[in-house]
Amino acid sequence: MERVAILRNDAIKSYKSANYIIGVTYPMLQDTRLFLAITTHLHNSAVKAMDALLYHLYYHKELSVVPMEFITRYEIFKKIYKNYSIPESSFKVIRELKTVLNNHKTSSMEFKRNSKLIISNDTYQFIALDIELLKEYSKHVKELLRVVSQL
Repeated sequence: MERVAILRNDAIKSYKSANYIIGVTYPMLQDTRLFLAITTHLHNSAVKAMDALLYHLYYHKELSVVPMEFITRYEIFKKIYKNYSIPESSFKVIRELKTVLNNHKTSSMEFKRNSKLIISNDTYQFIALDIELLKEYSKHVKELLRVVSQL
């Protein structure tokens, strides 16, 4: 159970970091390069919250093993998230954040347009990050953390 508490605390810490950048740092600097830091913190928070829930199930013998691979953990989480009254939007944001970070890693081109960060992948499909989208992601991650903090 200690691992669940550690994961939950790490998830909350990452969320607070992202929220601080959204609420304090970005309004002062107005730099779109902060969007990737926010995305990383939100993704880390959501994944650690998901892992905390999976380890909670493991310790209560409802799950035989917690897989190491993200995709496998995500598929298990997909099957159980409704049992814990986690909104579907909070569930889907994990995948969206992972997609944004993967596209950033493999991107052939990134550029700033107005107050948005545009990320292109190899097939030239674009993802536009702006502060409003990140605030929306933050709300969904907060909802996920609310459920996990009640474990």
